[in-house]
Amino acid sequence: MIEEMYSIESNRTWRLVPLPHGHWLIELKWVYKVKKNAASEVVKHKTWLIVKGYIQQSSVDFDEVFMPVAYIESVQLLLALAAQEAWPVHHMDVKPTFHNGELVEEVYIRQPPSFIIDGHEDKVLRLDKALYRWRQALHAWNAKIDETLVALGFSHSASEHAVYAHSKGTSRLLVGVYVDDLIITGNDANEIAKFKQEMSARFKMSDLCLLYFYLGIEVHQGGDGIELSQTAYVCKILERTGMLSCNPYHTPIEAHLKLSKTSTAVPVDAIEYRGLIGCLRYLVHTRPDIAFTVGYVSRFMENPTIEHLNAMKRILRYIAGTIDYGCYYKHGGEELKLLGYNDADMGGDIDIRKSTTGVFFFLGSCPVTWQSQKQKKCIGDGKIDIKHVRTEEQIANILTKPLSRDRFYELRTRRTDLLAASSFRCHHSNDRMIRRHKGMENNASAHLFSTDFGSELHQLPLATTIVTFASVSTKIWMDDQEVARLQCCMLCPSIVDALKDQ
Repeated sequence: MIEEMYSIESNRTWRLVPLPHGHWLIELKWVYKVKKNAASEVVKHKTWLIVKGYIQQSSVDFDEVFMPVAYIESVQLLLALAAQEAWPVHHMDVKPTFHNGELVEEVYIRQPPSFIIDGHEDKVLRLDKALYRWRQALHAWNAKIDETLVALGFSHSASEHAVYAHSKGTSRLLVGVYVDDLIITGNDANEIAKFKQEMSARFKMSDLCLLYFYLGIEVHQGGDGIELSQTAYVCKILERTGMLSCNPYHTPIEAHLKLSKTSTAVPVDAIEYRGLIGCLRYLVHTRPDIAFTVGYVSRFMENPTIEHLNAMKRILRYIAGTIDYGCYYKHGGEELKLLGYNDADMGGDIDIRKSTTGVFFFLGSCPVTWQSQKQKKCIGDGKIDIKHVRTEEQIANILTKPLSRDRFYELRTRRTDLLAASSFRCHHSNDRMIRRHKGMENNASAHLFSTDFGSELHQLPLATTIVTFASVSTKIWMDDQEVARLQCCMLCPSIVDALKDQ
């Protein structure tokens, strides 16, 4: 508490003044928290003095509250770029984050409990800078950090305002901002060190050196690449469910499995089911091999039954046998180009007959973003040009259907051998493909199509190829070995603009 008060007062966060007539006071309280590392070891006991912001009134006490942060896909793209170019990735943390945001509103608070100044008990504090839980604290901090980075010569991406780029001669420096965490990478170690010094001169910073833990994701920077995993997080999930020592499965879903929302099986606790789904969905950030299965069992959160719970337990058994799995970004290797794969089943949802689409994007040989979800709308006329390819060449099968074990292993471990062989230009076509029919479940055909992304392509600073593979298989046929052809998701344009030459 004493350290927190010293930090606040040294930052000139408030002034002791009499309460003006017509103004009302906002209360404060102390909050205590234990900070742990990836191994769940206590590394710090933290104390915050926070404002009871829930009593603030919109348009009276605050206007703007929004703060942009770097998407997890943007951070993965940063790490992939750093791995491809063999750049180090550093991590800095702003200590009294919200205390740096300057307020424009006239706000008065009571003196903090246990720290009331003798002889001035009747006076109050006028806030000049934000405190934790102040409704506009995030917005105020964002304005401050943006002003600082722009003053240092950075420019933020037009599509991702939390990613900044700076260039000087041949040196490049990229910074991703997530509230009080700064992810820093570039090709010049001297420029990185200089940036750290400049930030430390302006704010009270913690230099955490090389990035090793970020938003629950473990980052290991080795001599030949960068590895992302969530080993400690997986162990917590398994410990929560009592499956830490369970017998593992080779695949996350049973082959040919079909589940329905109208199941008549015994109902289970919906709250516990939804909680586990939430845990697994965060794990998908580094585990594209379970993206489809987690998305599939997520469809039944409203009224889950024992059938749905058993399917989810199979996922837990699978990750129990693959605890250390994650994404690996190798130094160098493939040409630095953006390549996307897409796959879809055909009306695989037996309740509403919608298809499941999986998308997977690589930067060079590094998987950077992936997604598996039900289709929301049809492809319009003149958008695609269909070319037939073999099913064996589908990159995104792992995100759209249950696979056999052999096929799953092949896809999970297979390198991007198709990247170099694929070179297609985006163009328009008058062809149209709309194939919907409930009676097509016994047929499967594979299609390769390239999509027109309009004016977005010429903005990419990389040699970019968009290749989409669509497997129009009309039923889920995943055997035990088909579930392994990692990753597939929508491109996050977050960092693309930030990578432009200045």
